[in-house]
Amino acid sequence: MAWEFWAAVAAMGVITWLSRALPFLLRDDHRVLRSISASGSPWRALGPCLIAAIAAVIVVPPLSSMPWIEGVPYVCGLGVTATVAYKTHNTGAAVIIGMAIFGMLLWLCA
Repeated sequence: MAWEFWAAVAAMGVITWLSRALPFLLRDDHRVLRSISASGSPWRALGPCLIAAIAAVIVVPPLSSMPWIEGVPYVCGLGVTATVAYKTHNTGAAVIIGMAIFGMLLWLCA
C-alpha cells in the first residue's frame, strides 16, 4: 500500500514538473509545443485535470468517513472553487477564494 502512494506522488511530481519545464526546455517552434498549445488539443486540459485529481485524492477520503454535516465546508469550498474557476478562468483566484470559504465554513461549523 505504501509503494502505491509514493508511486502516485512521484507520477504527479513528474507530470507537474514536465508541464512547467517543457516550455523552457524546448524552442518556441518545436512541434511538441505546437501540438500542446493548438486549440482543441487534449493536452490543454492537463493543468486543470492535475488540480482536480489532486483535490479528489485529498478531499474524497475524509468525506467518505464523516457525518454529512461535517462535509458541508468541503462541498461548499469545492463548489465555490469550481464556480469561480469557471467564471473567471483564473485557477489561482478560484483556489484562494474556495479555501477562504472552506476555512470560514469550517470555523462556523466547529
